[in-house]
Amino acid sequence: MFQFQSREVTCRQAEALRPTANHAFINSYLPADLDPKRMGGLMYHNRINHQCTVVEQCSQLVKLLDSAPYREKNYDKGEFLTQTLESMERLDAIDAALDIKPCKTCFDNWDEVNQLNQQIDILSLVGRKEPEATTGSTQN
Repeated sequence: MFQFQSREVTCRQAEALRPTANHAFINSYLPADLDPKRMGGLMYHNRINHQCTVVEQCSQLVKLLDSAPYREKNYDKGEFLTQTLESMERLDAIDAALDIKPCKTCFDNWDEVNQLNQQIDILSLVGRKEPEATTGSTQN
């Protein structure tokens, strides 16, 4: 069953389906067993947030299924792709039925966002410092 996760986790996992994916690095973000419903959700994320085409992502998915450690699981690629695309189409159908217009909700660099959030957390601990008022008049 497809489970919703944080936007950051979804984005990092979805990297595996982007054309520039480095599978040796990306596999550390993916679960040991791939789920077509989850992969459909990741494709949907990439299409909306990272302007990736379905064709590009299907190509990456086939490469992913051929890579270690997934190669040993002997996924039926045709069936897996079909289920993945159906899952993505279901998400599109939900959007259409509810008149939802998907918009970009993802940051492209989560490391920068996390760093910014840490800075905000630190600033909230020390309190906000008001800028000093400048009192000076200019006389001619």
